[in-house]
Amino acid sequence: NSQTLVAIARDVSERHLLDEERRRADFQTLQFQVALLELGQSQSSNLEEFLTHVTALSAATLDVARVSVWVYSETYAEIRCAHLFDREQGLHESGAALEVERYPRHFGALRDFRTIAACDARNDPLTAELTDYLAARGTVSVLDVPIRREGKPIGVLCHEHTGQPRRWKLDEQNFAASLADLTALALETDRRRLAEFELRESLSNLELFFSQSLD
Repeated sequence: NSQTLVAIARDVSERHLLDEERRRADFQTLQFQVALLELGQSQSSNLEEFLTHVTALSAATLDVARVSVWVYSETYAEIRCAHLFDREQGLHESGAALEVERYPRHFGALRDFRTIAACDARNDPLTAELTDYLAARGTVSVLDVPIRREGKPIGVLCHEHTGQPRRWKLDEQNFAASLADLTALALETDRRRLAEFELRESLSNLELFFSQSLD
């Protein structure tokens, strides 16, 4: 009868939608895997080049307006933007700074290694403190992932979405977390490179001092 036909049609339609949604999810997961493989195989000669690459790649893959890498000061009193890519304007910049104590709930969660996936960022309890910053940039949704090294927080990988509010899928959060891990490795490599350079400089100065003393 007609009711049976309607029920069958609805069932077929729902299955089609589920299959389509599953295919989209599988394709997105594949995109994430390809992006991580590309980043892992990239030959960045320095930290700045890596940050330029990772922010642009993440912005394109997650389809967000801006991606930025922020690094804490040694005392955790301040967090500074090491690199930001504005996809809407095609701009790369750095240098902005925020006082951590002004945003206790936000940075408290991040320092506890919690990912902040805020759909309505200006009203979310963990991001509402940043309303002025978000409103000035037109940011509606935020995905912030802590960057850690040796069990300690060293920074944040931030994704800003404009337009309609966005719910962050678990796969998207996991992808961002993988990028944060790669960024932590790049930051650590740069830190060691700088430490080795300073050590060589110190040894060179010490050698010069002894040489002059002997003379």
